[in-house]
This record gives sequence, C-alpha cells and structure tokens, in this order.
Amino acid sequence: MSLKAFHIVFIIFSTLLAFGTGAWCVWVDLVEGAPIYLAGAIASFASAIALIVYGVWFYRKMKRLRINMAIAIWFLFGAVLSVIGGIGAFSFHLWRHGRMPVEPHREITEEDLSKYE
Repeated sequence: MSLKAFHIVFIIFSTLLAFGTGAWCVWVDLVEGAPIYLAGAIASFASAIALIVYGVWFYRKMKRLRINMAIAIWFLFGAVLSVIGGIGAFSFHLWRHGRMPVEPHREITEEDLSKYE
C-alpha cells in the first residue's frame, strides 16, 4: 500500500472514530445531562467534518505530494491528539462512574441465611 493510499485510509478511519466519539458523547449527555459531553460531541463532529473536508482536499491535490504531506502530517497530528482527548474523556467517564455509590436497590446486603438451613 502506498503512502497516499494509507493516508486516505487513515483519514477515513479517523473520521469514523470522530463520528463514533461524537455519538457516544451525545448519548452520555442524554443519559447523564452533563453539558461537558455535549461540548465533546460538538468538537468531535466538527473534527469529523474537518477530516472530511481535508480528505477531499488531499485527494484532489495529491499531485503536489511533497507540500501536501507536510500539511497532512500536521493535520493528522492534530486529529490524533483530538482522538486521544476523546479517549481521555471516555476514561474520565469510566473513572467517575466507578467511584459513584451504588444505588440502594443494587447494594449487596448482609442477609441472615440461617433460615435457609
């Protein structure tokens, strides 16, 4: 696979990941009602749209590969950092929910088992 083809494939997967992260943030915002996830969804969808625009631009301008690759590397560096930020937000979500107290109807309580013997 050539570097150009790999670049296009990487843009496609990054776009799908950005859309997936945005959908997850919307879902968490609907469930939790936390506005920070709505901001994450907006940022993810904006990144996905920017990746689509960039992918079309790159595909049309592949003839001048040397100049485009320098721009592409910096753009993908930003895209990777935004994906890492999404993973960090997901990790924070898991950490926050792992520390929440259990709802009373889901608590495991000590029960007198002698009546079953």
